[in-house]
Amino acid sequence: MRNGAFGGTRQTAGDDTATARIDLLFSRMGFILFCGAVVYPLFFILDWRERPWDRPAALVIRVATTLVILALARMRRTAWGQPRSLLLASAGFLAAQAGFAVIVWHAKGLGSSNGDAFELFFGPYCVLVPAPTGLAAVVGAVMMCIQLAIYALSGTPVHYDEVA
Repeated sequence: MRNGAFGGTRQTAGDDTATARIDLLFSRMGFILFCGAVVYPLFFILDWRERPWDRPAALVIRVATTLVILALARMRRTAWGQPRSLLLASAGFLAAQAGFAVIVWHAKGLGSSNGDAFELFFGPYCVLVPAPTGLAAVVGAVMMCIQLAIYALSGTPVHYDEVA
């Protein structure tokens, strides 16, 4: 904000861009929250049918991840969280991806079609969250590190073909 000619304040182009980005994020947050809080736990039904031996762990991981996402979304509505909405939405996507990766790791499903949590979460993050390129690159790098850490913990070899 700068002082105008008559003592008032006017917004600069950078302020307008930041405000527009936050407004766009707020408008998309309802959709993100709906997907995260409704669709994510519904996958527990698939866990229940496909892996009966893994029910307690899958339920705990899905509920805990959903609670983290809801807490981040709730923080966004506070005076502290509003200017940090982009950061909170990015943290929510990272929590969702990490929770999914832990479920896949725990169920020993890294070789399945659900094995690549990076692919499932980074694309929607780039489409739904109006992040600047630098932040998107950082979030993508963190998502890749989460995925590679899960592979390392499982002892599953990661072939170059799968990474490239």
